[in-house]
Amino acid sequence: MFGVRLADCLLAEKRHRHNQHIAERRRAGHPIVGHFSLHKIDQLQDLYLENHATVLYPGWDSASAYKQTDESFDTIALHHVELQDALKARREQLGEVRLTNDMQYMCDAMGVPLPLLPFSKEGKEERQLFVKMMLQ
Repeated sequence: MFGVRLADCLLAEKRHRHNQHIAERRRAGHPIVGHFSLHKIDQLQDLYLENHATVLYPGWDSASAYKQTDESFDTIALHHVELQDALKARREQLGEVRLTNDMQYMCDAMGVPLPLLPFSKEGKEERQLFVKMMLQ
């Protein structure tokens, strides 16, 4: 099944590979390891240190050496507070809403109660306004 979540995953993988490739080319002392599975490189580095008392890749920084943050590089909300309030009000007005997996993923990723999509299927004007706003 292809959807928003898969698109996010594919873009994240592309971004990760690009960043790793640029790090190998431009960061002084960064080892060229030839693949992108950083957790495997971390494991290999640890095993090599344990078995040989030296590091395999001297310029390598383990991913665990970095602090975790709440920063996100995937789907994020860039909407106004008024829209957030309108979405909350509309969600309360609608009551229980059944969302597709993609819609629920977008809601969870952006922290909104409803996806940023037109509300009704019948409202032609609403859909046209949505398209116009998205193109601006």
